[in-house]
Amino acid sequence: MGSWSGMRRPNLISWLTVAWFCSVVRTAVGGAVELRTVPQVLRSRCGDNVTLTCEATVPPQMDIKQFSWVFKNKTCHYNNPSPKPWCESAEEPPRRSLALTLVSVMPVDQGEYMCKLRSNMGVAHNRSVVTVQECFGSVAPSINETHASCCFSGVYPTGVVHWVREGVNLTDSSLWQDQQDLDGRYNICSVVGVKKETTDKPFQCSLWIPSRQMYLASKNVSAGGGQEPSRRGATLQGVLVALEMVVLKLVT
Repeated sequence: MGSWSGMRRPNLISWLTVAWFCSVVRTAVGGAVELRTVPQVLRSRCGDNVTLTCEATVPPQMDIKQFSWVFKNKTCHYNNPSPKPWCESAEEPPRRSLALTLVSVMPVDQGEYMCKLRSNMGVAHNRSVVTVQECFGSVAPSINETHASCCFSGVYPTGVVHWVREGVNLTDSSLWQDQQDLDGRYNICSVVGVKKETTDKPFQCSLWIPSRQMYLASKNVSAGGGQEPSRRGATLQGVLVALEMVVLKLVT
C-alpha cells in the first residue's frame, strides 16, 4: 500500500480558501468517539493546495489503535514514525487531529477521503470529498495554406473545439481528438480545412466544455498572425500530425 511519506515540502504554500462544513460522527460505547472533518472542498482549482483535517475527541480511557486518512491505495497515519511532511499530527487533550495536505491538486486527486479511527472503545469514520473545477494550461494555434489547427493542453473537464469563420460555424467539418494525461487533465487537438483562396480570413477556435455548458478558452487563428506549430510533447504532436494528414486528404 502506498503512502504520502517522503514528499518534499515546497518553499511556498498557497492555501486554498474553502467552505468548511463541520460534521460529526458518533459511534462505539456510549457514543464516546467523535470525529470532525471537512465533508466538502468547494471549487478547488488545479494547482491549489488543500488541507483536510480530521479531529478526534478522545476520553482518558480510550486507547487509539489506528487513526488515519485513507484515499485509494494511500494512507496517512497518526504518529507514524516515518517522516510525513504533509501528514501532520497534533495533540491537545482531549483532542487529537490529523491534517492531510494535498499539494498541487489535480483531477486525479478527486474523490472521497476517509478518516478512520479504531480504538478499544470501538470505531468511527467520517469523510471529506475533494472536487476539482475547471483546469486550463495553454492553447497553441497554427495555420497554413491547407488547414488551421488549435491544440488545448492541461484541460479539465474534457471539451470540444468549436470553429467559426466570418460568422459561419465550421465545427462539423473539423476533426479532433483528446488524450488524458497522468494527472487526469486532457490535451485536445482539432484541425479544420482551409481553402487556398481564403487564407487571409481569420478563424476562431473555442474550447467548449459540455459538462459545464461554458467556453473555457478562445483563440483567433489567422495567416500572418505569427502562429507556428509549438514544440509540444511527442504525444500531442503525433495527434496533430495524424489529424492534419486526414484533413489533407479531404481538401485535395
